[in-house]
Amino acid sequence: MIESYILILLTVIVSVSNFTLWWLLFDDEFTQRLEIYEEAFREQMKRENEEFVNRMKGIIELDPEAVEVAGFGERWREKLDRVSKLREEAQAMRKRTIWVYYFALISILFTAIGTVLPDGVRLTGSFTLFMTAISWWVLVSGVLMMVGLLVHYQLIENKATPRTEGEPIKDNSSVQSFLGGIRKRLPL
Repeated sequence: MIESYILILLTVIVSVSNFTLWWLLFDDEFTQRLEIYEEAFREQMKRENEEFVNRMKGIIELDPEAVEVAGFGERWREKLDRVSKLREEAQAMRKRTIWVYYFALISILFTAIGTVLPDGVRLTGSFTLFMTAISWWVLVSGVLMMVGLLVHYQLIENKATPRTEGEPIKDNSSVQSFLGGIRKRLPL
């Protein structure tokens, strides 16, 4: 009998943590990061476009259609489509978070049936189906769904993080000499 109450408590905890988690993750900073990513991507595309125009200036003056033959406009559209696809993916994932609540409701439903039928339902002479067992599996499935959505969120977050364009560490830098000193001291 106590198992049913524990299941209901765990289901409520999972639901509240799911709400809190997504409320914290999908804040204004997330949408700002997507906007910053889109803006940085457009700036990068403008730079690439200027470089392309400067490099192909002579050819463009002779034949303006050569740009389309080179496929630069098509690549531009594909890259912009990738950015808009990322935004659509985030919106679709936001809509999928409600599935965790469906799992929670189904789990509570089976738990309620398990409370009414604490001895289970005897299907055959040697097999008894306990509704709380089904409730446990539904709850675990809901938690796995939540973890899957978190992984999906992290993938979107990683795509939205702009790549840094820095200079590699030079051989004569202090960081490189420090790392080299550590490597010499390690017993390998």
